[in-house]
Amino acid sequence: MVGAVEIKMTKLQESHLKRIFKQAVVQGQHENNLKRIYKLLREAAEIEFTEDNMPTLDAFMLECFEASQSVYYKAIPRSICKKGEARIRV
Repeated sequence: MVGAVEIKMTKLQESHLKRIFKQAVVQGQHENNLKRIYKLLREAAEIEFTEDNMPTLDAFMLECFEASQSVYYKAIPRSICKKGEARIRV
């Protein structure tokens, strides 16, 4: 993968996100909160990956989500990343 950039999240950044997510996922009101979080993530992806059309971005986001289900805090497999897109390791 040529031109890939790995972004490392600091422990402080991870701690902040965990705290935000813990507050967002509360029984009885978590659905809307989760939708807002996914929306923010999707908007960031749309801004970053401007060359992708929506079906390609949808597929990429779904693959990343599915990859996150099997291993906790593991880098996105290189086979999923296309055309030098950034891999995020948290």
